[in-house]
Amino acid sequence: MSHPARSVYVASLYLIGLGCGLIIIPNIVLSLFGLPPTHEVWIRMLGMMTLFLGIFQNRIARDELRSFFRLTVILRLSVVGFVCGFILMGVAAPIFILITPVDVLGAGWTWIALKREQVNPASC
Repeated sequence: MSHPARSVYVASLYLIGLGCGLIIIPNIVLSLFGLPPTHEVWIRMLGMMTLFLGIFQNRIARDELRSFFRLTVILRLSVVGFVCGFILMGVAAPIFILITPVDVLGAGWTWIALKREQVNPASC
């Protein structure tokens, strides 16, 4: 597995774990963000979609789909803008900013791995 693929693969494991957590123990995950428990189905639906996204990323990493790797960098970095926007609009608590470092670090890892391959393609 190439270095960029490995970075996307690790991100997929994070998403799969988060998705499973939101499906199986949603109120524990919500409590980490200081949110009240819910018994509505929406949180489990979000978990399902997160799980599916993780499964897609897992497969894409194993299949070495390079164009997707670049897209994940852009999308993961956009998480910061969306979260900040939600906070500024007053629809999300400031604590949600704590989810953004995972995406920024993961995007950075993938971006650096892609750049290193461009510089020295024979090493990967």
